[in-house]
Amino acid sequence: MDVGALIINAGFIAAAAYIPLQVYTLVKWEGRWRRLALLPLFVMIPVIAWTVVGFALEKNLAPLLLIFVSPFASLYLVSLVFLHGMLSRGAAVTAGPPP
Repeated sequence: MDVGALIINAGFIAAAAYIPLQVYTLVKWEGRWRRLALLPLFVMIPVIAWTVVGFALEKNLAPLLLIFVSPFASLYLVSLVFLHGMLSRGAAVTAGPPP
């Protein structure tokens, strides 16, 4: 398998992973973390709209932008989930047991 095929497959996987990650972060989190999780939507809503319109017009290159942009949005959300988990666990550990 060549490098180009790996990149395209990673894009498809990232596109499929993006929506559940976005929904999870918006449903579970609140406050500053939810605002940070909203950031990818500023890019992804126009990209998804572009893709949907492209499919409606039967353009075969419609998902190309989604394939190339969604890995960055997914990576951002995965990093945010990891950071949230580490900081939340760290806060619980440093707080210690109640007196």
